Amino acid sequence: MGHRKEGWDALTRDELSAAVAERLRRVAEARDLAPVLEPGARDEALRLAGLLDAHSYEEGDRSAGESEDGGEGERKAALTARCRLGWLHWYRYHAIADDPTAEERELDAAARVFTPCLLAGVVSRGWPHTGPSLIASSGPRRRTE
Repeated sequence: MGHRKEGWDALTRDELSAAVAERLRRVAEARDLAPVLEPGARDEALRLAGLLDAHSYEEGDRSAGESEDGGEGERKAALTARCRLGWLHWYRYHAIADDPTAEERELDAAARVFTPCLLAGVVSRGWPHTGPSLIASSGPRRRTE
């Protein structure tokens, strides 16, 4: 008889994607980035990224979440989760102050997670204005003060 995992390990991709979506909704509603820096936001992001990456590796060369039969619903759910995760990292990149290492980590994560979305042709209203240049970015953003 197995035992149930607890905490973040017990949540599925879709549950974590929904949690991230709720966090993003709060950002949009309040026009405040504070929710992306709350305790748990980074853990949600890391766990969701791990589930998306693990699924990608299990599926081989197919897009994350796409099954052998084409599983369009599964593919769409995986891309939705990726886009949400990309937004979370993008907002964290903008919200973190005075920590160039953390800024760079969040920007790199946003670029890595958004890439499959861009390659799949997913375009979102309000897409980061840097668009494809986000993928080509390297290093922390330059401050202009």
